[in-house]
Amino acid sequence: LTPCPYATLFRSNDLAKQRLSNYPYRFDMRSAELFCEFAEMMPHVKGKKWVGTNVILEPWQCFIWCNIFGWLRKSDNLRRFRELYAEIPRKNTKSMMGAIAGNYMFVADDEPGAEVYSGVTTLKQAPEIFRPAWSMKSKLAEYLDSFGIELGGTDKNPGNIYSMESSSRFEAVVGQPGDGASVHCGLVDEYHEHPNDTLFDCLSTGTGARTQPLILTLTTAGTD
Repeated sequence: LTPCPYATLFRSNDLAKQRLSNYPYRFDMRSAELFCEFAEMMPHVKGKKWVGTNVILEPWQCFIWCNIFGWLRKSDNLRRFRELYAEIPRKNTKSMMGAIAGNYMFVADDEPGAEVYSGVTTLKQAPEIFRPAWSMKSKLAEYLDSFGIELGGTDKNPGNIYSMESSSRFEAVVGQPGDGASVHCGLVDEYHEHPNDTLFDCLSTGTGARTQPLILTLTTAGTD
């Protein structure tokens, strides 16, 4: 593998501090690279100009994901960060980024029985992240076979996604998941449209049984 092209983004004080014995975190370049490499294996699923080509991450996207997946705790090598809040202008791949992150957390994060939920407040919002995630998988036969993934539903009406090999699932939820949900990754879409923090809190409190869960809030800006 060639050196990570995004390494120059991480010339921060934290990189200097990680050399100190009493600093609890370290940046693991390989962990950061794994997510970026996974992301760039995913195909575009919208737009005549892009469909059939692979995603190419821009530096600002890599900065976000390398921080989330690259920083680890020295004590146990688990992730430093467990929550992401990102305001992203319209038409800047917010849904695609959420779809890729959901797909990664579903089967590539080495979490048996992972449960990934794309949470929204209305049926109209439900497909915005989940549909691209479903469509990406449907175009990658080797990916499906490698992880034993089964796709419920159809292209027009995607259903839940399962991995029989790891007993993991990825699904869209309107409102909030059931009380028995054990959330490994919660994707909160268009948070500025939520009337309250019920969905966010429900996903967050559902992570208690996981060792390194993520709650990812991806939204455009709003006035409320």
